[in-house]
Amino acid sequence: MLKVWLASALLAVSLELQAAPLAVVAIESDPLSLLDQYGKPLGNLSRDRLPSLPLPVLATNELDLVEVQLDGRRVWLDRMDVRLNQGEAVRMPCAKLASGTADRSSGATLGYGAGCNKE
Repeated sequence: MLKVWLASALLAVSLELQAAPLAVVAIESDPLSLLDQYGKPLGNLSRDRLPSLPLPVLATNELDLVEVQLDGRRVWLDRMDVRLNQGEAVRMPCAKLASGTADRSSGATLGYGAGCNKE
């Protein structure tokens, strides 16, 4: 009975986390660097001039920047300067290993992860 309750509680929490939109919940640096979409500095903003948190994230890009709206304008922030309500899955290419290089004694193959097809 306890296992069923625990499993359902974990499922409910994970679904709630997935449903929540991405948002900035904390600022890690002071002053905060404001950037353009290419990562070029636009200026700084002190922590006491920031609006109340959480700030909804409008977009993300491949430079690991997040777009938010501050003082009526859209700016980009470095993810190292802020804390988000969700982590992001790291996308990595799946390794292509020959079957002869698999470690048969441990039952594992280096480079294969949960999202990789074992071809």
